[in-house]
Amino acid sequence: MRRPEAGSRGAHVRWLAAALVLCAACGKNKAVQVVDELADTVCACPDRACAGDALARGTQRIHDELDGAKGTESDRKAIEAAKRRIQECQRKLP
Repeated sequence: MRRPEAGSRGAHVRWLAAALVLCAACGKNKAVQVVDELADTVCACPDRACAGDALARGTQRIHDELDGAKGTESDRKAIEAAKRRIQECQRKLP
């Protein structure tokens, strides 16, 4: 899976979603934990630059640690909820 270009927020979110579907795996499942941590980090950012950096680091971590993992429907739903939280936090940033 190709990683998005730096600074491309929409591409990061799409790549994150695709990567998470592929790696929705592992009890609190590691993929769910990683994405929840990413959402916490993005939501703590004071501006878009911070959020973009957090997404870049987070998507790299997902790629490095979770590529190819599998999970349950419950895991997928938890990851989708974290993804929505990331998107909502991004919308609120100046």
